[in-house]
Amino acid sequence: MLSILRFLRGYVKVYLWGFSPERFMNLCNNHGIELWNVEPSGEGYEFYMHIKGFLGCKDFLRKTKTRVVIRNKLGLPFLMFKYRKRKLFFAGLLGCFLALYIATRFIWAFEISGNRQFTEDMFLAFLESQQVYYGMSIEALDIDSFEKALREEYDYIIWASAKIEGTKLHVMIKENDVERTGDMTALETGDMRAAISGTVVSMVTRAGVPLVKPGDAVNEGDVLISGIIPIMNDDETLRTYHEIRADGDVVIESLLPYGDELALKYDKKIYTGNRQRLYIFGIGENEIKLGKVKLQEAYEILSVRKPVRLFDNLYLPVIYGHNEYIGYETVKSAYTREEAAEILNGRFLQFCTTLEEKGVQIMQKDVKIDYKGDKAVLSGNLTVRENAVILSPITEFPEENGIE
Repeated sequence: MLSILRFLRGYVKVYLWGFSPERFMNLCNNHGIELWNVEPSGEGYEFYMHIKGFLGCKDFLRKTKTRVVIRNKLGLPFLMFKYRKRKLFFAGLLGCFLALYIATRFIWAFEISGNRQFTEDMFLAFLESQQVYYGMSIEALDIDSFEKALREEYDYIIWASAKIEGTKLHVMIKENDVERTGDMTALETGDMRAAISGTVVSMVTRAGVPLVKPGDAVNEGDVLISGIIPIMNDDETLRTYHEIRADGDVVIESLLPYGDELALKYDKKIYTGNRQRLYIFGIGENEIKLGKVKLQEAYEILSVRKPVRLFDNLYLPVIYGHNEYIGYETVKSAYTREEAAEILNGRFLQFCTTLEEKGVQIMQKDVKIDYKGDKAVLSGNLTVRENAVILSPITEFPEENGIE
């Protein structure tokens, strides 16, 4: 930024020599005349200074018995004077700045952070549903309504903030760490219900009345911790009921079915080594391919796109990049049983890792591989334990017969 300001104001590179150049520089410093990039040169010094400072230092030269000569003239004022007769050049320069200013009034990039469950594809689909698009006017975007719609559309997003950074819309979200707890802050009263069917392994009740105990079998939707508290009289008779928001942890053990299959016969790609690169230039959503694809065989396309931006967040509606075309041929091939088993087991281990990352404890794995015709099938069950309760509104109220 400082270099830009210096360019706009104009500055000169000078050579100073004489009786006391050091005193000259001290006088300039005391009177607010900026000198920079001072370097010894011959019998004096070379440095840069603004035009105004150079014109105002004549008395300092006389007092210090020094002399100065201009080595180079730099900056916009000298550039304009040099090309003062080229009106079309300055008209084009003015048009460029005007186009740049107009471009900065629109959104040319989107970014999301803090997301795990909320994928990039879901983010783009949400933008489309809210009529937020590439090239949209910044003034047309209602940030508050956008944030509210995002929280209402996805229950597991508990906090969202959107802001415009230059020409980029940056959306920051925070997701609920526990997927099956529901919206724990939306309800003032409620029951804790089973999110899955299985057997209760352990139970911790922080608020409410437990209706099951470890070892009980439960079905999905059963009330495990009631939010209805009975209020008793001194003589142990029922007086009334009081509604609260139940809270607790209930670990349920259940069987999780798993199934995956792999076709043994497939088309195998053999790369021929033929490659071709075509460069791409685009404005907005329109792209221009510089050349034609000359590969005769089938090919894969590896695309690289980069937006043009000034500074960190000032994106422009211009992109550049290239397409890499990689030729290949296909031949009929088949997996051996060992290869198929390795692929299916790899997928299964990845599935188990994903479960454990979500806090699910895997107690037992009972799966096997069967070969049916031209397919390999991995199937079976996993015995898992998880905190599987969800807060829900109270819908079942006890009969009040006998309440005094």
